[in-house]
Order: sequence, then structure tokens, then C-alpha cells
Amino acid sequence: MDQANMPSNDGANNFSIGQGVIFVGWIFAKGKAEISGTVTGQIKVDELVLGASGVISGKISAREMNVLGSANDEIICTEYACIHATGVISGKFIYGDLEIKKGGRVMGLINRRGD
Repeated sequence: MDQANMPSNDGANNFSIGQGVIFVGWIFAKGKAEISGTVTGQIKVDELVLGASGVISGKISAREMNVLGSANDEIICTEYACIHATGVISGKFIYGDLEIKKGGRVMGLINRRGD
């Protein structure tokens, strides 16, 4: 493979869990996580994109997150969280900045970081 067609290795450590995949355990990574399957456990990433079919139950920590699926239990987003129309947050939710699109739902204990 010539160098022009080589995948870039910028150290971002991006990964995805596809629809229909069930993962139980811990995920700790720098970079972006795209979750469309089911995760039970603990996730700590820089950026989280939870797809419409994605379900996460456990402790979630991210700098930035876009939620189109369902996140449950303890969620900490240090900077910016966007809950899209199909997104649901349930449990303890701590955030930096928050945007909730029409139809998005947040249920449980919700606190702005630093307040």
C-alpha cells in the first residue's frame, strides 16, 4: 500500500460499537467513541456519540457528547452535551453546557458542573 492510501495514525484512538453488538466491561480511550450497540459498564472517552439504537448503562464520562440513544445511571459531561430528539438521559447527569433538542428527554438528578 502506498503512503497516500495509508490510514492516518493521529493517535486519536477512535472506535465504534455497532448496532447489534453487546459489550460488557470498561472502555477507557482518548478520542471519539461511536456507540450504536449496547454497552454495560464504564466508559471514559474524549467525545461520545451515542447513536439512535445505542444504549449505555453504567458510569459514563466524556468531555463532549451527542446523545441520540439512551444513556442510563451516572453520566458526566465536562464540557458540551447535546441531547437530540431521540435521545434519553436517565439517572444522575452532570454537565458543562447543555442543549436539548425538541423531543430529547432528561430524567433524574441533573446538575450543571460547578454549580
